[in-house]
Amino acid sequence: MENLFLKDYFKKKKIIFIRGFFFFILIMITFIVIKKVTLKNNDFIAKINVEEIIFDNKDLIEKIEKIENDSALKGIVVSVNSPGGTVVASQELYKKLKKISEKKPIVVSMKEVAASGGYMVALSAKKIFCYEGTLTGSIGVIMQTANIESLLKKIGVQPIIIKSGKLKAVPNPVESLESEGKESIKKIIDNMHQQFLKLVTQNRKIKSEHIDMISDGRIFTGLQAQKLNLIDEIGSEKDAIDWLKKSLNIQEKIEIIEINRDNKLLNSLNFSKLKNIFSTNNMVFVNGLFALWYPSYE
Repeated sequence: MENLFLKDYFKKKKIIFIRGFFFFILIMITFIVIKKVTLKNNDFIAKINVEEIIFDNKDLIEKIEKIENDSALKGIVVSVNSPGGTVVASQELYKKLKKISEKKPIVVSMKEVAASGGYMVALSAKKIFCYEGTLTGSIGVIMQTANIESLLKKIGVQPIIIKSGKLKAVPNPVESLESEGKESIKKIIDNMHQQFLKLVTQNRKIKSEHIDMISDGRIFTGLQAQKLNLIDEIGSEKDAIDWLKKSLNIQEKIEIIEINRDNKLLNSLNFSKLKNIFSTNNMVFVNGLFALWYPSYE
C-alpha cells in the first residue's frame, strides 16, 4: 500500500515537472518572437560586446550577419574590453565590422583594456572613445613555447622525432629550438606584425615620428593614446552613443539592442553560468599566433 502511494506521488511530481518545463520553454519562445517583431518594426542601434580573449567568433559573426542588412539598424556601438586574442580571430572580427562601417556608422567604446587584438577590432570604427585609464596599444604579435627536454631526461623519457624537414613542427617543446628555427618563426612574427601595423596606419593618421613608438609592443593609457592619435576622444560609452546619435541626426530616443550579451532572464536563473563549466576559453586549447597583451608575474 505504501509503495503504491509513493509510486503515485512521484508520478504526479514528474508530470508537474514536465508541464513546468514546457511552460518555461513556451515563455522563452514567446519572448524571443516578441523581441524579433520589435526589432523589425523599430529603428535601433546595435551594441556588440567584445570581451575577454578573442579566439572564436562564429556565434558573434552569425549574430552580426543577422542584423547587418536590417533597414532598421542605424548604427553600431562596439564595447571593447579585451587584451586581444589570436591574430586570425582578431582580423576576422575587424574585417566584418569594417565592411559594415562602409554602410552604417560604427563607434567604439573602450573599457579597462582594449589592447593588441582588442585594439585591432577597434580600428574598424569611425570614432574611438576610451577612458583616461584605459590600457590600449600593444600593437604586436607573440608566440610562446617551452622546452621540456631536460625535464623528460630526468624522468627517463627519450622523445623519438621523425620528420620530413628540420623546420617541421617548430617550435617543439621536446626538442631544442635551433637558430634557424628561431629565425623562421621570427620572420612569421614580423610578417604578422607588419600586417597589424598596416591596419593601424590605414585607419589612423599617425605621425611618422610616432611609428616606432607605437609599433614596439608597448601599452598606452587612454590619455597617451589620444596624443598619439590611436584614439579620438576621452569619454564614456554614453558619450560614444551620443556621438553616434548626433552623426545619424537622431533627436528622439532610440533603442539600444545588445546582440551578444547573455539574456537577462537566463542570467537571473543562473543558466548562463553553465557556459563557464563547458567553456574552452583556456589558452592551452587555442591554436595560432596571438595579438595579445597580458602582464607577466615573476
